[in-house]
Amino acid sequence: MTEPSPSHHRRHGEGFFGAITAGFFFLLIGILFITIPDLLGKTVGLIQDFSAVRVPHTGIYLPAPDTPSQYTAVYTAVFEFSLIWTLLEIVILALRMGIGSRYRRITRSFGNIVFWLGTAFLTNRYLSSMTTSMTPYTQQLKWFVFWALLIALIGISLVVRAIAIAAYAAIRGYQ
Repeated sequence: MTEPSPSHHRRHGEGFFGAITAGFFFLLIGILFITIPDLLGKTVGLIQDFSAVRVPHTGIYLPAPDTPSQYTAVYTAVFEFSLIWTLLEIVILALRMGIGSRYRRITRSFGNIVFWLGTAFLTNRYLSSMTTSMTPYTQQLKWFVFWALLIALIGISLVVRAIAIAAYAAIRGYQ
């Protein structure tokens, strides 16, 4: 019998990470729906509350809930999901580094960590902090600022991934 090659172990390790990630996703969603009272009803309510809303200081209309402050339970679920998913990404990054995964997968994990941690921060800062005492204008302004910053966060996570690729290449001596 021949000894399995390092690439054989890496491929099996990556398949293992995929299975863990998929299983953890469904487990986490299930836990959130169990622990947050009426999350399904509140999520459906949020979707049904959407209409075309004027983006403040523009003439552009985009979909948004008429009363975003009524859905803090949904925002709490997004915050908790993002925070827990960040922790999973950190564990997977450590495991990937441990088994010598390809640098593309390792650097993707860096970008994912930045994205999910940033999503948790933005959700907590802009959505979960809404109250019914705020004017509808202020609520919708926070809603649109959240989405604008989330788009910027995607760019930031891609830049972090590019920096990680460059750092990895410099450390490994690649051009």
